Amino acid sequence: MSYIAIGDLHGQRAALDALLAQLPLTPADVLVFLGDYVDRGPDAPGTLERLLALQQAQAQCVFLRGNHDAMLLHFLDLVPRGDGAAYTLACNDGLSTLKQYGCPATLLQQCPEEHLPPLAVRHALREYVPRAHLAFLAATQLLYATEKYVFVHAGIRPAHALAEQREDDLLWIRAAFLKKPHRLPQTVVYGHTPTRECGFEPRIEHAQRRIGLDTGAAYGGFLSAMVLPAEHVVRIPCRAPAAAL
Repeated sequence: MSYIAIGDLHGQRAALDALLAQLPLTPADVLVFLGDYVDRGPDAPGTLERLLALQQAQAQCVFLRGNHDAMLLHFLDLVPRGDGAAYTLACNDGLSTLKQYGCPATLLQQCPEEHLPPLAVRHALREYVPRAHLAFLAATQLLYATEKYVFVHAGIRPAHALAEQREDDLLWIRAAFLKKPHRLPQTVVYGHTPTRECGFEPRIEHAQRRIGLDTGAAYGGFLSAMVLPAEHVVRIPCRAPAAAL
């Protein structure tokens, strides 16, 4: 049995199909997706539809929540707190996902940058997203831990135990996690921070017990999977970036 971790998808449906076709999957394997299924890519609806089909076909799938998924859930008033006001920032590219779902310009024009629109607008936009997609996103996990690995979207607060981790850190942390050693016995497998300095290769730091798998699918890099514990990597090139960090 292997764990197969897959980095940030960002609406790259075609790359996801190609990646899954190349993975040496067996029924015993556990597929762990590190989140960010939407935004900055060409086909967020198709990506979620493919994941729903995979959930039916592959018995053991773990879907973690990314910060983009969390922003969308809050923006559409499906969770009570979060960073939904940032969803309409150009750098987050949230409006492109809503356009892909067919949300009309008359509604999108009522979404000011870095502010939540009125609840009536948010609820009207929500009607354009299939309920199965909303339920899928709402059911995503913040963290998945095994004896040897901790899988999470962004990282962890290094000095804290797993039970003490905050949702904001699991979804958003960067430098505070990447620049300090953590105290967990497991290796932390994460996405969120693109590995530009590695040429969009996975960032493997054995001494620090960290493996980064956001290999720039949203920026003309790659969609990557790593088979663990063998650390075998499968990478699929992705189309040019839709937005900048």
